[in-house]
Amino acid sequence: MDSLNCRELLGKIKGKIVFQWVPSHCGLWGNERADFLAKKGTGILQNFRRDLTLHSAKLEIKRIFRESFCLTASRVARDKPWSTLCKKSHGIPNSPRAAAVAKFRLLTGHDCLCAHLFRFNLVTSPICVLCDTGQDMTAAHLDECSALNDLNCIVKRYWRARCLMT
Repeated sequence: MDSLNCRELLGKIKGKIVFQWVPSHCGLWGNERADFLAKKGTGILQNFRRDLTLHSAKLEIKRIFRESFCLTASRVARDKPWSTLCKKSHGIPNSPRAAAVAKFRLLTGHDCLCAHLFRFNLVTSPICVLCDTGQDMTAAHLDECSALNDLNCIVKRYWRARCLMT
């Protein structure tokens, strides 16, 4: 809707506008459209009538970059096997280094376990070398591996397996 249509509609209602707060959506016609337009309006860069401080300008540039980066990253990652890393629930950035490395490797599939290394001809077999089940040594197998039963944390299981493999 452009400004000409708005003026025309305002002329029809003779300038009488009533604002009413509506909780949630309540099934009112056009509310979803209004929500969409309100959200769109918050993203429009405003013309400032005063000069910005350098600090404020930096903050605004960082905010815009962060929003566009997150949007692009989530769109690109949507169908990738590592898209799970975009979720904040894994706590990788807040983990100690050893835990962060293990989590990252397990989530991306670049875990340096036998099944992964076999794909690059770095080991002779993808089979787990720690137990005799005959299963491929993958991240999922670490939870079932009898050689790692005494550990209840996937990070500890991962590092023990890596240590025992060498």
